[in-house]
Amino acid sequence: MSASLTTASDSTTESGLVGSARACRSAARSLALASAAVRSQALTAIAQHLRDQSAAILAANAADCAAAQAAGIAPALYERLTLSEAKR
Repeated sequence: MSASLTTASDSTTESGLVGSARACRSAARSLALASAAVRSQALTAIAQHLRDQSAAILAANAADCAAAQAAGIAPALYERLTLSEAKR
């Protein structure tokens, strides 16, 4: 099973988001029909990719949090939005 991962810049437009959503739906269907071993392998690969990209994910989240704070987001919502190493 192979699926291409989209980058943040690919999904910033509405058409990019729609395309990403369609790709996710298709991948979910394929994964649902896959064997337990294939599902496990896919989840392991996803987890590794998230670990590999954690610095970029945290940096993007910090930018999102700064923008949300500047927009006056409610403190409780800001707390849910914020990612950190401690929340792992």
